[in-house]
Amino acid sequence: MSYYQNKSSSLKSSVNSAYDYPTSDRNKHKTYGLSNKINGLSSYNKSKNTKHNDTLLETKNKNNLKNSVVGSSSKKNSGRNYEKKRKKQLLNEKSKKSVQKEESKYKNKNMDDSFKNDYEKKLTKHNKKYKEEEIEREKIKEKEKEVERKRKKEEEKIKEEKKREKEEKERKRKKKEKEEQEKKEREEKERREKEEKKLKEEREKKENEEKERREKEEKERREKEEKERKKKEEKERREKEEKEKKLREKNKEKEEETDLTTTSLKSSNIFSSSQSNNSNVFKIITSKLGFRNLGNTCFMNTCLQNLVHSEYFIKELFSRSHLISSKTSISQKFYELCNDLVSCSKYAYSPDDFKSEFGCSHSMFGGYRQHDTQEFCRILLEDMNKELNEVKNPAKYEELKTENKSKVQCDREYDEFFRKRENSLIMDVFYGQLINIFKCDCGKESYSFEKILDLPLLLKRSCSHTIKELMDDYFEQEEIIFETKCESCGKKGKKHTKKVKFSQPPNILILSLQRIDGRSQRKIDSQVSFTDELDLSKYIDKDCYKDSAKYTLYGIGNHSGSINFGHYYAYIRINDGKWYEFNDSNVSEYTNGSRSSSSAYVLFYKKNYYSK
Repeated sequence: MSYYQNKSSSLKSSVNSAYDYPTSDRNKHKTYGLSNKINGLSSYNKSKNTKHNDTLLETKNKNNLKNSVVGSSSKKNSGRNYEKKRKKQLLNEKSKKSVQKEESKYKNKNMDDSFKNDYEKKLTKHNKKYKEEEIEREKIKEKEKEVERKRKKEEEKIKEEKKREKEEKERKRKKKEKEEQEKKEREEKERREKEEKKLKEEREKKENEEKERREKEEKERREKEEKERKKKEEKERREKEEKEKKLREKNKEKEEETDLTTTSLKSSNIFSSSQSNNSNVFKIITSKLGFRNLGNTCFMNTCLQNLVHSEYFIKELFSRSHLISSKTSISQKFYELCNDLVSCSKYAYSPDDFKSEFGCSHSMFGGYRQHDTQEFCRILLEDMNKELNEVKNPAKYEELKTENKSKVQCDREYDEFFRKRENSLIMDVFYGQLINIFKCDCGKESYSFEKILDLPLLLKRSCSHTIKELMDDYFEQEEIIFETKCESCGKKGKKHTKKVKFSQPPNILILSLQRIDGRSQRKIDSQVSFTDELDLSKYIDKDCYKDSAKYTLYGIGNHSGSINFGHYYAYIRINDGKWYEFNDSNVSEYTNGSRSSSSAYVLFYKKNYYSK
């Protein structure tokens, strides 16, 4: 190994020791620049050695050439010259070699020192530069990483934006498709609705035309019947006039008799007129004549049949017939209807005049639509009560003062005051008086009174009832809170018990079964059981009314079917004790003895004796 190679190896070890790299991590911490520098140094030393060896070979070759030249010349010349030259040459060569050797030693020594210093300077400089480059490279790497991260973030952001744009486009596309679909469905629905509306209008038009045609035919039929009836009535009237004329002629002949005979005749006429009234009443209440259905008038026929067969009512009507005049239009038409029943020889009577007059007074009943028989009956009796009111100058309304007065006294005062305002045969026959008894916690009682035309009884769906249960529910005691001061304790908002009783029961009791559900507008088809005899003594205040309160059933108004499509008919018991079914024009004996029905709608009870 040469000197330069030893130097380079020692320098390598010094470099490694200077940076204190562990031997295990040396290869990690070697960098490209440092290894190149060291490799360059070793190559430099090797080149130096090779150059030195080459110079030595060249000098050897030159000497050999010279020797060869000298040898060739010595052959030609003499041996003497050759030796001299040879010696001289050797001395020259030795001197040259020694000089060169010394020079080379000196040169090599100086050169090694300077090289070492230069190398160390270069190495330190290189290390410093390498560190700076290493730091710079790390910064560059960090920047590159940061740039890479930013680039990736940007790419991700762009991807997300593209994804969002794509999703937004897809959403808009779906929304547009949905809107187009909805628009198509809406248009299709509108088209179908228009078609249905058109078909409905056409159907309604056809139905209206058919209805008008039927009404026209019905009207023509009624007009024809009316003409025939008028012709027949005219014929009957003429016959009657002829009979009356004959009677008048006979009476004229009898006028020539004595005064005694005339007075006796007058008295007999009076007796016969009262007797004829009684006979007319009997004929009416025992009539088995049906009423024609004029077009959905079964509700009216049912009510009229029950009223016509009300004995107390017809008797009072004929006994007070002097109150009936042209001013009492509805009462007059009803009175005429009763008289027509006496003389009618047909199997059914047509109440055209009564219906037209009632329709003029109440426009809702003017046409031929279906109505409620309870409502019709109530309005008819209220109108007749107003028309037949015997009070000319009704008293002003005043509140009843019950302070320091007994219950019986308050009851009588209320009835007397009410009679000063309304007093008619309808009031005597159909109206009853209720007393409301309010009792405070302190024991003080207060009273209020009211007149009622009928008693509404509430039904429940999907369960059977009896009249006794329904009456118990109506007259059941309840608790209420009074907002006014109690007259006794003077406190507000106290609890009171409320009892309802009859202080004056009616002569004819009308029980209205409430079969119409107000919420659902559907009929309640509950079974209701009732008896022919009804005792109201449980529901009467014994202090105000002490007579018997037993009633007998004589009329039932029935309804079959639903609210919109139904039919009314009546069951009536006549004085012969038998029940008959009055179904518009048809009248037949009713032999079913059952008193439980889901069709019973209005019940008519009469008191066992009439009281004023």
